[in-house]
Amino acid sequence: MSSPWLPRAPAHSSLQPRDTAWQPLPRKQSFLIRQWSGFSGSVLQMSSDHRFPAGYYRLHGGEQHLFVKIVPCREAARLRAAERVAAFVCKGGIQVNCQLPGYPRPAGGDYLLFASPYVEGTFYQGEARQAASVGKALAHLHRILRRCPWRKAIRRRGLARQRKLRDRLHLIRRGQVDGIPTAALSILEKVDDHLLERLCRDAQVIHGDLNAGNILFAGHDRRPVFLDFEDTPTAWFSPLTDLAYLLERLALCSSSSPTTTAEHLLRAYYAAGGMRFISAAQLNQILQALAVRALLLLAEKSALGRSSTTEEWQKFIILHHAATQHDPRMTALIARLRDT
Repeated sequence: MSSPWLPRAPAHSSLQPRDTAWQPLPRKQSFLIRQWSGFSGSVLQMSSDHRFPAGYYRLHGGEQHLFVKIVPCREAARLRAAERVAAFVCKGGIQVNCQLPGYPRPAGGDYLLFASPYVEGTFYQGEARQAASVGKALAHLHRILRRCPWRKAIRRRGLARQRKLRDRLHLIRRGQVDGIPTAALSILEKVDDHLLERLCRDAQVIHGDLNAGNILFAGHDRRPVFLDFEDTPTAWFSPLTDLAYLLERLALCSSSSPTTTAEHLLRAYYAAGGMRFISAAQLNQILQALAVRALLLLAEKSALGRSSTTEEWQKFIILHHAATQHDPRMTALIARLRDT
């Protein structure tokens, strides 16, 4: 049993993406990937928990270099919707990785194969210019997504998803859900009823999953490339949700100088016309809501018989705790940038 609005297993499960490990496939499996893709080059598989044929692959031969994603047919509708959005924002001048013509293709009966050009790039390395370039590109992305032609359908699906999560929260409070770690349960039982609504104030279509693994810096100018729009077909949230997510992953949880990184990112985003945080408290509330939402998604998966690792639960428990802490430097920064 599955739910079409639950996220698939991520390619990168940690807060910061590790260098991708690619490994050769057995001969028979390589033959099948080449047959399904129509590509005759070498085949490597990304190390992950997916069971063949599902997973991520890298195909290389001559001047062609492909990134291949194989998913169950039941998940194809969301990926098709995601690819439509990616193609739309690409036409607006956003650097994204779009699906190649002629795909998806059948892959072994119950699966579909999606293919796009392989992007040679690096993940975020903590450089100030990278933070600034992501901030500027995100403001541009949000401007384009405000004109998304499927925004009414995305709004409808996004609000339905939020209602589903609120229903799950109410069941948890009544003690009708099992399989939730004690620390997560303690958080969810105390959640303010209106916390999740903070994500939807001044809502529009956004990316919805801007973790550090979904941004690559590529090309001679190392411009940011946005990847994986799979959450976008239900991402009806405030643009500050994307921005808060980026601040969390690029600055607050990883940088040796979080305030400096945050300043480069925020200045660039604001200068390009992006929405501003009114206070550090607003940022913290959004980050708490994001962690609670993630815990509710894991609880929904558990209720449907889809287990999550202890590490995945613990990640969002830690992020929720971090979001409740007061940082006077971030408070001062956001207040200063709000009025400039």
